[in-house]
Amino acid sequence: MLSTEDKIKQKIVKLRPGQIVFTNDFHKCGSIGSVKTALHRQIKKKNLTKLARGIYTKPKFSKLLNEEILPTAEEVAQAISKRDKARILSTGLYALNQLGLSTQIPLNVVYLTDGSPRKINVGKRTIQFKKPLQKT
Repeated sequence: MLSTEDKIKQKIVKLRPGQIVFTNDFHKCGSIGSVKTALHRQIKKKNLTKLARGIYTKPKFSKLLNEEILPTAEEVAQAISKRDKARILSTGLYALNQLGLSTQIPLNVVYLTDGSPRKINVGKRTIQFKKPLQKT
């Protein structure tokens, strides 16, 4: 029988570079404590990168820059909305940038959502989900 760490390592090997995963994706591999410990070890071995609490990605490296490329705030927000089965809608400067009406790229990205409101720090960027959308 495989250990929790071996099961998690097998799942990580199957991920494509840059794919975002959550702690919940590994809950069938073992107890919560053993999963968190195994994920921490995988981060130390550089098999995973921690983006925020409970959010990880498989490292994706750029040969040109010779460093790791992290997912964009949009990719993280889309992964969270998919996991929570919630709709999101970008607002403010980020929405203007997406529409090509502005060249500014804000560090704080705000989304309207019908899911739970929260604030997530990913590196130096902040992703905020606000509540005004209603479910239909």
